[in-house]
Amino acid sequence: MTIDVKQLRTLAQAAKALPHSEAALRARIQREELKVVRIGPHVYIEEAELLRAFGDLYKPAPTK
Repeated sequence: MTIDVKQLRTLAQAAKALPHSEAALRARIQREELKVVRIGPHVYIEEAELLRAFGDLYKPAPTK
């Protein structure tokens, strides 16, 4: 499995782009509603997964 690290978002980044808190995202991860990438102690969510799970609710910050 190949992961594009440019497409990974931290929970904080994902929460800022969604109308959900980090706690709400963690709850969905615990219920296995969101697939995550774990690298050591860190948890990331791929942008494609955010789009799949939240659709139009996911509003990523524009890139510079």
